[in-house]
Amino acid sequence: MTTSSTVNVGIAIHRLGDKVSRTASYQWNLVLSTGSFDARDVRVYTISNTKDKGRTTCPWYLDHRKATLLQSSALQGVFQVPLIVPLTLAALDEFIGQFSSTRDGYNTRGRGWDSTAYTVRTLDSLYEAGCIKLPCRMDELVLYVEHRAARLESMREQPGYGSMKLAVLPL
Repeated sequence: MTTSSTVNVGIAIHRLGDKVSRTASYQWNLVLSTGSFDARDVRVYTISNTKDKGRTTCPWYLDHRKATLLQSSALQGVFQVPLIVPLTLAALDEFIGQFSSTRDGYNTRGRGWDSTAYTVRTLDSLYEAGCIKLPCRMDELVLYVEHRAARLESMREQPGYGSMKLAVLPL
């Protein structure tokens, strides 16, 4: 991978399900930005299997796009992933482009296949390539992030949070 202008790498965390439910469920998306994560042109790398008003209607497909993260009412925040080496957007885009929307034999550690598993697989590959640093072992990453996401969600409910456009915390 080539290096030059550094890109910010993050995990966007979206809350799924009913707020009344006591069990938190989160969807992860890998996000890249050459500026801040509240920009209008953040690159989102995910997969989806829904096209018709949220109903599962097709097999998994790549859903890579530019988006404004703040347009999602389910967005809880972004965990910024530390890079070991600076990488360009083009280099990361090429690296991520090697992955299909299917599992392709990736060990999900019993968690099934969804956008979170797709994000974990991509992070796992970036970690193995020596591009990113993780705060825990790869097999602990899901629990680590889910725990931090629950804390982030409770933080959002505290007075004074409303003035913060987007919570971006280190992973």
